[in-house]
Amino acid sequence: MNDSSQFMIDRITSATNTMNFYYSITIIPIGIILNIVTIKIFATIHRHKPTNSNILYIGLSIYDLFALTNSILFAQLLPSLNIWLFNYSDTLCISLKWWRRIIIQSPSWVQVLITLERYNSVVSANKINVLKSKRNLIIMLFLIFLILLVVNMGHAWYFTIVTIKNSTVDIQDIKNSENYLITNVSFVIKVTQVC
Repeated sequence: MNDSSQFMIDRITSATNTMNFYYSITIIPIGIILNIVTIKIFATIHRHKPTNSNILYIGLSIYDLFALTNSILFAQLLPSLNIWLFNYSDTLCISLKWWRRIIIQSPSWVQVLITLERYNSVVSANKINVLKSKRNLIIMLFLIFLILLVVNMGHAWYFTIVTIKNSTVDIQDIKNSENYLITNVSFVIKVTQVC
């Protein structure tokens, strides 16, 4: 790589880090504050008899808070302090990536639940009985998390199986290992960074 290419890469990296810094100190905290305000508003409206919409919007705000905290903590704050939790252990790396996938996906599915509930109340005139009960809606909010936990388990298992980092794999070592199910291997694999 020549000097001009390296210079461009350094400039782009510097600009990206600067944008991430300003984004993390302005936009994300505003989002966190506004989600807390949203929870407060929907929790106080109809305090004695909360509506289904209130429950769902509180659930969405909680999932959004998790997603924003995930973003500011793992994507902006810790990397800017040169703290890379992913490098401490394979288990921590796998767990954090699994957690981050679940947290990032969950607000979208809560939005689908909100849309289904609104459709049920407006178009179907509350014909879907499951969505009428506030208890069922709360259970569905927790089920979203549990379903995403199970669905994303494949991602965690994939990285659990491959735990070799920054090394060239010797075929003989793999054949002798009980941790790998290999039938016919005729090449050497170089793994640079798995997790």
